[in-house]
Amino acid sequence: MNGFYIVGKIESVYRGSNYVKIRSYTDNPDRFKAGNTVQVDFYGNIKSLTIVDAQPDGAFAMVQFANFDSSDDCDFLIGKFLYIPEEDAISLPEFSYFIHDLIGSTVEAEDGVLGTITDVLSYPANDVYVVASSDGNEIMVPALKELIVSFSPSEKVMRLKAGKSYFND
Repeated sequence: MNGFYIVGKIESVYRGSNYVKIRSYTDNPDRFKAGNTVQVDFYGNIKSLTIVDAQPDGAFAMVQFANFDSSDDCDFLIGKFLYIPEEDAISLPEFSYFIHDLIGSTVEAEDGVLGTITDVLSYPANDVYVVASSDGNEIMVPALKELIVSFSPSEKVMRLKAGKSYFND
């Protein structure tokens, strides 16, 4: 969706209630607060959902949306991505990138293309990029300045430093 950023994905209905469990893709702790809105794509139609209540839970948030009054209503939302308009995005510090810019990016090293970033795992020390190689293997690349030469969000290309082995022996 052009002009929008992904901020989360609805993973499940929370304990059979009218709350959904959202995997948060944002570092903004205020993104999922009561009164805020997020957008969802319903078969090509962008709809706004108003947050009635939200409880943070690590990388997740348990969220209740207006007009979704039962677990049956919420079942319809499972698997949907949540978006915000581009103009509502926060400014990032240097060497920080939006997850949606990283996902789908090609990762290159001195000996060629390693693969494509398919996921970003968040850990206390640093994030880890999950790179799917052409042979079906996954390569875990720590998000460290010492390893990354450059990243171009517009080109969707990440270049890694030479002299490192990115494959398990």
